[in-house]
Amino acid sequence: MTPTKPHSLWILTSPVGRAIAAASALLLIGTGIWWAATDPAPDDTITIPSKVCNNYISGQAVAPLLPTTGKKFEERAPSFRVTRMVGHCTLKAGGERVSISITLFRRMEYPRWRVEAEGIPISLGKAYGYLSDTHAMHLHVPCVVVAKTQRLVVKVSSSMTNQEKAASKKGTKPAKTDLKLATLSANVSRELARNWFRCPYADELPAGPTKIHWNR
Repeated sequence: MTPTKPHSLWILTSPVGRAIAAASALLLIGTGIWWAATDPAPDDTITIPSKVCNNYISGQAVAPLLPTTGKKFEERAPSFRVTRMVGHCTLKAGGERVSISITLFRRMEYPRWRVEAEGIPISLGKAYGYLSDTHAMHLHVPCVVVAKTQRLVVKVSSSMTNQEKAASKKGTKPAKTDLKLATLSANVSRELARNWFRCPYADELPAGPTKIHWNR
């Protein structure tokens, strides 16, 4: 079923980092239990749908981070709706996993430099964020609908790029699949900001993958 575009947005006011983790904790626990109970049997060829995460996101953006053969594609996204404050979508195929989370903040308390200090800085035009010590990308997209500090935070991670928790925030090392994860981050952020959240100036988000600033 194709979702309808929202007439209003639920807004959340919270500090960076901790609020995102707290908001999605129960969703992640539920997802883990669901996978354990419904893990499918092996199959040969994996087919990725044209739209995933309740039809909000292009399956083409996710496909490079999932195998082409093995256990069949599965999706778990009961909370992924743009009318919610938060949403989490987990996709699984061939023994690999991709996770996508969204959080809409009405007021972002911390300035850009402090957000980027959480890990390795990343950017996509005026959007900014960080690559965490477990290799998840957190991109803060300006989405000024109600308040000037309103942000749409898009988090993406993949079992192909996940790393052991680093000893420090700057201890994260490059991975060979970084480009695929950065491309997913950019594609999901552009698609949600333009087509669903209707963020002002979303059309100014540049083409190409999210940039990782390793030397900053």
